[in-house]
Amino acid sequence: DEGTRYRTGVYYENADDRKVIEKGLASFENQSGKKSVVEVQPLRCFYKAEEYHQNYLDKNPGGYCHLSPAIFDLARKTPVQ
Repeated sequence: DEGTRYRTGVYYENADDRKVIEKGLASFENQSGKKSVVEVQPLRCFYKAEEYHQNYLDKNPGGYCHLSPAIFDLARKTPVQ
């Protein structure tokens, strides 16, 4: 997947949230040994996706994801403090 349409992002409302996000991404990078390509930006405009998109891989275990199952599981389990 290329381009901005399928970009993974985490969006924050204040500086404290940004620090938490960056700390979590750094923890993920340290544990996985991979550089994160997640966009971190201020929240400007948000529309919640349709329900069938929510928790997509839980609902579609064989669904497409560019992450390996091990990396996806690590990302899911990385604590946010």
